[in-house]
Amino acid sequence: MSKTVLRHAEYSDVPELKELWAEVFGDEAEYIDLFFDRMFRPEDYVLLCDRDGDGSESILSMASLLPVDLVSDGERFPVSYLYGMATRPSEQGKGYGLKLLDFAAEYCRENGKAGIALQPADTGLLYFYKKAGYSPAFTGSSNPSCYIDYPQYFLDFAAEAGYAVPAEEEPERSVPGVFLSFDPRLKPEKAYLAYVLD
Repeated sequence: MSKTVLRHAEYSDVPELKELWAEVFGDEAEYIDLFFDRMFRPEDYVLLCDRDGDGSESILSMASLLPVDLVSDGERFPVSYLYGMATRPSEQGKGYGLKLLDFAAEYCRENGKAGIALQPADTGLLYFYKKAGYSPAFTGSSNPSCYIDYPQYFLDFAAEAGYAVPAEEEPERSVPGVFLSFDPRLKPEKAYLAYVLD
């Protein structure tokens, strides 16, 4: 009998993670290879897997929790940037995404993160994240008092992948975002975040 398990990724998971990424997002192999070559750190990835009675597993859902800093009114907060969350199409609608988000939130809280930020691929996903406790945030014009400071390896990947990586985001290129705060001092819904990667 199989059961679902939540865990962090291992290097041996990369081929299956790449396959899942391609299945859900439809990206070219060249982009996927570049992403995992530049951005994969096992401790930053959470997985929901189906484990068979013999111990073999298949990945049903994944998400990366990239370490970034959120700067708000001059104060720097370590947060996780949720990126590339994906559930196999055949497994969607079973609550796996919400279970994975709960696991991610527990891990981030235990590791001193002030919250989790993300930019949903489209506004239709805002309701899904609201069910997991996320609040709308970072929408509208850019505000230099509240922004995410990305690590250099993230920006290097983005530039190599062909994203526009401006020094300051233009307001019309901002997109709606959501945030789950673990720190009462951090209320990004009152500010705006420019989305550096469009």
